[in-house]
Amino acid sequence: MGRQIIKQIHEIKNDLHDKLKSIRCLQRIVDGDAFINAWKSANDTGKLAAQVIIEWNDRDELLKWVARYRTQQLGELGVRALQKIASRLHIQNYARLSKVHLLSSIVAKEKKYEEGRYVITDGGIVEDNEPNDCEIKG
Repeated sequence: MGRQIIKQIHEIKNDLHDKLKSIRCLQRIVDGDAFINAWKSANDTGKLAAQVIIEWNDRDELLKWVARYRTQQLGELGVRALQKIASRLHIQNYARLSKVHLLSSIVAKEKKYEEGRYVITDGGIVEDNEPNDCEIKG
């Protein structure tokens, strides 16, 4: 009887720990520059969508939401600003690329890191040194 109770308590603690990690992950995304800038550029419907995604505790959908608005923001930038971002992302021959190719290269590079141990910031993609289970970009 005693072992079964200890096992049940251990399972409860593990479930709670997993839920807390998930919430902390969402908090890290919301605290990031990429989310803040996406929120600023989102319309009311977009903001409502983000709130629902957060309520559902859906990290992957929140990352997609941030990326969607990030792409819109990138499209508003000039070629020089896009070249600066491409440089930070280590995109080869960025100075020779057209605006369309810069945009597609930046978005493709950011998507590569979406599931890795990286954080996407306005300064580029940087390695996330804080160990946890909610790797980004933002």
